[in-house]
Amino acid sequence: MLISKPFTPQWQVRPATLADLPEVHKQMQQLADFEGYLTDFCVTENDLIELGFGCDPQFNLLVASQNGKLGGYAVLVYQQFSYDLTPVATLKELFVAPAYRSTGAGQALFQAVIQTAGDYGACRMDWLVLSNNTRAQQFYQQQGGHPSSQWIRYEIALQRSD
Repeated sequence: MLISKPFTPQWQVRPATLADLPEVHKQMQQLADFEGYLTDFCVTENDLIELGFGCDPQFNLLVASQNGKLGGYAVLVYQQFSYDLTPVATLKELFVAPAYRSTGAGQALFQAVIQTAGDYGACRMDWLVLSNNTRAQQFYQQQGGHPSSQWIRYEIALQRSD
């Protein structure tokens, strides 16, 4: 007797709407908790509206939805030009809610991010992965990504003049 898995509808990836922001914000907090900076997390829903939905959006915000549920989101930003005068895309965040992991939501988001960056005219895309997040590293390698052998990320904390 052949037993088939129940049909799982495909994830729809689309630009976020204002109605998505409460759930996206909640998921951003979950990511901040996972990555260890929840106490410093200060993004509000109003910040997302001002920076992402105004006349000069500072980022692309994509969401993966299925049957009315928001399974995850991705944030994409651009450096306007590099050595060859083409923009470089940076995937700042890709998060899939725990209940939706291993359902294809992450892959759908990642493919949509690649398409969005290409449509923008970006020549390449980069992103960071926590060194101890082996699950994410495996996921990105399955998508064709690889660690850079040419660059080492450095950082310095700057004082803000608010």
